[in-house]
Amino acid sequence: MAFLVIGLVILLLIVLALVLPVYVEMALTVHGRVDCRLRVFYFFRLLCWELVRKTANKQEHRAAVKEERSHITWSRIYRVIQVRGLWNSIWLLIKRLAHTIKIHRLESDLRISLGDDYYTGMCIGLLLPAVLLLNTQFSGELKMLPVFEEDLMLDGTLTGVVAVRPIRILAPMTAFIFSQPVWKAAWIMVRGK
Repeated sequence: MAFLVIGLVILLLIVLALVLPVYVEMALTVHGRVDCRLRVFYFFRLLCWELVRKTANKQEHRAAVKEERSHITWSRIYRVIQVRGLWNSIWLLIKRLAHTIKIHRLESDLRISLGDDYYTGMCIGLLLPAVLLLNTQFSGELKMLPVFEEDLMLDGTLTGVVAVRPIRILAPMTAFIFSQPVWKAAWIMVRGK
């Protein structure tokens, strides 16, 4: 009888983990260095998993990126891009996931300078309609300010909170992972053939 109760409790926890929404909070801070934070909340925000990545300075960041890229060659990336059907699989996954992921909040406070007043103004002018549209669609406030008398600069914060129900993304992700083009691309990246 005890095994039956334990089994039912485990089954109930699995069902709850699949049905209840998972909240994902992403934050990017740029102030001379780049700090990234990803927090995932489970079970009514009672459980939390956090991933933080900080880069002390530009030289450290460049060294880390160089080390990560050292085992990936451009010929492998080129062969992966040319896998037949991979882009269709990615597009289909994006379309399926777009209906399952709900954006709860978007906030930003960015200051941008491209080093030239003309290009800075053009960049802000091109991005402003998208910012205004996102402000009307989601809660939070997106702010993007031009800085005209500075060198090349990006400074500020960008945060967002999305909610995902694991049961709704399970089928699209499984179909994507087990599709033939993804397996071919993974084989090329691992084996290089």
